[in-house]
Formats: sequence, structure tokens, C-alpha cells
Amino acid sequence: LIASILTHFCAAARKGPAVADFSARALALLDEMQANTALRGNPHAFASAMAACNAAGEPSAALRLFGRLESGEAGCAVSESCLAAALAACGEDHVAAAALFARHPLRTPRAFNAMLGALGRAQQWVTLLALFDRMQAEGLPPDPKALNLAIIAADQVDERRAAALAESLTELRGVAPGARVSVLVDM
Repeated sequence: LIASILTHFCAAARKGPAVADFSARALALLDEMQANTALRGNPHAFASAMAACNAAGEPSAALRLFGRLESGEAGCAVSESCLAAALAACGEDHVAAAALFARHPLRTPRAFNAMLGALGRAQQWVTLLALFDRMQAEGLPPDPKALNLAIIAADQVDERRAAALAESLTELRGVAPGARVSVLVDM
């Protein structure tokens, strides 16, 4: 129940005029959960509180929560949702994002996409493409978000590769070869 309330705060933080208030309420509720031994250590609650902080424009608060997870103080392991929220909190600081990503062995499509997004926000096109290649080398097939980010990056540094990646995206989406598609990505 409390985790669903945190999720509500996150959604409300994106809409409401007093976004910092929602962030503060989400943090207070998370602290209340952590004080209750029956509710302590819920990674979903941490991820929701981190997302509320990010939505409220308080990425440093999200990163502090991530620090609590990393230190073991939270009573739960880092989940992919928590890692994705922490990478989003890094904003354009791709060095901090890369350090977080390197410290955690979570190599899921969502974790890679979050790191690709951090590199895209920082306009680190060559590094983004190298990570995209590493993702595939580690056996994770690219999903539409990863492909879109790679297309945007390749369009900046290698137009031929961008065209080849765009063809891969059309095949993944089941669009006829040669058809025009638009690319929208939330980095």
C-alpha cells in the first residue's frame, strides 16, 4: 500500500505545481517505511521515491537515496528500477552515470537503455555507440529504445551506420524495408 502511495507521489510530482512538496512527502513516507521492520527494504519504494525526486527536479536527493541502497543501509539490493532512476538523476553528467553503471552488474536492457539515455543527454555519441555495441556483444538484443538512441548517435558521427540501424529498427517494428519511420526518444 505504501509503495503504491509512493508511486502516486511520483506521478503527482510530474503534474503538480508544488513538485518539491511531493518529493518531500515521498521521502518522508519512504523513511516511515524504513522505520517499520515489516516494510523495510522495499526496492520498489526506493525506486518510486527516487523517481519522485527526479520528477521534482531534485536529482541530488535521488542520488542520496541511491547511496543508501549502495551502502546496504536500505536493507535491499539495487534493482534495475533504482539503477535507472539513479542514471536519470545524473542528467548530463555522463562521467557520474558511467561510474554508477560500472559499479553495478545489472546488465539488463533497461539498465543499458538508462545508460544510453545518459550518454545521449550528454551528447556523447561515440561512447553511446560503443556501449550499444557492448550491449549486443553481451548477448542483449537491442530494443526499439536502444536502436533509436543508437540511430540518433550514429546520425551525428556515421550516416551509413545510422541508415543500417534505421533498417534494423524498421525490421524490428515489422515495417516494410525502405518505408520512412519517425524516431522519438525520451532520453
